[in-house]
Amino acid sequence: MEHSPEDNKNEHNQEDISTSEPLEGNDSHEAELQAIDNDKTVVQDFSAHTLSARNKSTSTTDQVKLGDLLSDRYRLVELIGTGGMSHVYKAIDSFVEKAGDTEPFVAVKILTSEFASHPDAVTIMQREAKKTRLLAHPNIVQIHDFILEGSLCYIVMEYLQGETLDQIIKRSKPNGLPKNGVLNILKQMTSALEFAHQQGILHSDLKPSNIFITQQQRVKIFDFGVSRGLKQKVDEYAVQLHSDEPEYEVGGYTPAYASLNMLNQQSHDVKDDIYGLACITYEMFSSKHPYARKPANKAFAEKLKPQKIQKLSFINWKGLEKGLQLEHAQRTQSVSQFQQDLTRSILKPVAIAASALVVSVLAINLWQSSNQTIDQAQSELSLYQQQEAQYQQLLTLAQNDMSASLEQLQELPDVYRTSILNLLNDDIYHHFYQQSEQFLKPTESGYADYPKALEVIKQAENYLTDSHKLSSFKQQVLDSQQQLVSTLEQKFNQLLEQQDYSKRESGDDVYSLQQTLLTIAPEHTPKISDQAQELFLSVIQQALAEHDVAELNRYQQVGDAIFAGNKDYQSLKQHSETFLLAAKQIDNYRKQLANNPDTPFPNKAASVFYQKPINELKTRIHAAANTRELEQVDEEVFLLVSTLPNNFSLSLDLQNVLANAYLKRADELNASRSYRAAAKALSRGREILNKMNQGNAGQS
Repeated sequence: MEHSPEDNKNEHNQEDISTSEPLEGNDSHEAELQAIDNDKTVVQDFSAHTLSARNKSTSTTDQVKLGDLLSDRYRLVELIGTGGMSHVYKAIDSFVEKAGDTEPFVAVKILTSEFASHPDAVTIMQREAKKTRLLAHPNIVQIHDFILEGSLCYIVMEYLQGETLDQIIKRSKPNGLPKNGVLNILKQMTSALEFAHQQGILHSDLKPSNIFITQQQRVKIFDFGVSRGLKQKVDEYAVQLHSDEPEYEVGGYTPAYASLNMLNQQSHDVKDDIYGLACITYEMFSSKHPYARKPANKAFAEKLKPQKIQKLSFINWKGLEKGLQLEHAQRTQSVSQFQQDLTRSILKPVAIAASALVVSVLAINLWQSSNQTIDQAQSELSLYQQQEAQYQQLLTLAQNDMSASLEQLQELPDVYRTSILNLLNDDIYHHFYQQSEQFLKPTESGYADYPKALEVIKQAENYLTDSHKLSSFKQQVLDSQQQLVSTLEQKFNQLLEQQDYSKRESGDDVYSLQQTLLTIAPEHTPKISDQAQELFLSVIQQALAEHDVAELNRYQQVGDAIFAGNKDYQSLKQHSETFLLAAKQIDNYRKQLANNPDTPFPNKAASVFYQKPINELKTRIHAAANTRELEQVDEEVFLLVSTLPNNFSLSLDLQNVLANAYLKRADELNASRSYRAAAKALSRGREILNKMNQGNAGQS
């Protein structure tokens, strides 16, 4: 199935109610309706103007329809989602389609017409685009653009194929998802939320319908429209992020997944997201909501307790239970701690037993060997005991300093090294995962350092040679890198196709984008569209044809920076460099001539520099239809000739062509019996020839 990253909030499946815990003391039908309402997002501080406007109208005037082309770019092809405030369409990005991409699809989230004129609704959508775009993470949906055109307000985001988590949970009834599947989803959700929290952003509306699972089993969190700033965290990212936020907050929550603090409109922190995360985790394990879809304030008043998940160990259940605590102070401190509590296992004693077994087997083999003396056996056993002690030390060291433990690992024999790698597989993965995650945070450039993150993963592959988790994480990083490269390349080509070759202090230009692309993916050569290349070649050809020195200098700098790999440009560059060198020599000649009349004339450079204007004058001479047109060209010829030496070959050739044109014109006039005009033309032709002869005689 194909879906967009937007839950169908108006289409809640009521089957979920029937399998939840019994609702005591309420009418069944009313309870079901209330549970459905508890799954809808409630927007705080949202003006009543919206509701009144909606109540006045019984129908919504559609702003768009399938087939429409938005912003001369996005063609709507399918309605794939309907929410309370927006509709989501599958669309074709015509720019990407023209570039030859076989997957030119994007998702377009359009604010419905009854909300489009409401400033708070636009604020929510703009904030969703802004905050999500700043959260460059493999498990957070990618936003391409936010567009507000008149009454039309929409977000362009990556198009995903798969389904939302709530649909998967409903399919898993009554036993819930397998434990490994839940932990895989949880790991990706935790990674995304931890990253958002580090940037000073709370999601504030976590629920299964805001979690998307792609066909590749990758988690994507979306809908940051009602997210809130993490006020108590002040770092460089938070300051940058919130510096232009409005003074008021348009926040929101979904009652069934909102904490007590959120429902009571108290201050928020990461624990409020942890509550929603814990509720989602409980549902994944059991297909049921921990508190029968009741809001936290009602669950607290009724002193409800979630039933234990049987498939979890005691220690893991306690971790989930702590995340589900209704009282804020008793809840888990961070999402990473929540994940650790759910994945914690007792493996260290096994390591001691395994190492003892290795030593015992080796010792028995030594004692049973008939080819070794007792002294040799004792010596080798002593060596093995030393290695076993080192093995135990490395296991202990790994708990506090995994890097140091791995550095010393090569000193152990293969049997010990293999044992440690097997026993510490998860710890080693987590060690390199955390290192890589540090590089996936936005740097000063605003983007993650993908090369360094991938370098860490490459180091991890030396130890985790057959790790599915590592392979999956690596693919997520590569996908995120490719998505960002694709987005930046698209903007890069847009500027080139607009022939925008200027540099800007803001860095929003082709040169900065090219450098950013090389920084994000050093081994990737930015792809330049055929249209961009053709347009550039045309402007440099025009500058060459016009002998425009300034433009040639400019375009050559652009070409060397952007189009150096284009063979046609390299050919044009040779012609350009030849002309520019000649122009420079002529300019130097003119400057020196002012101080030294005997400065030698650069004939070779002049032949290149003056070839085009002289050829153009010859063409006009041949095209002159009458004496008047010939005289007009005559004036321009001698304006140019007067600046050149008398014996310059191109100048003499030009004057000779002009003189012959006058003589030919005289013959034509005589034939038509216009004797006076013929005599004038003949006189001018002879005059030009005499000047040429006198000039040559003077030079000799």
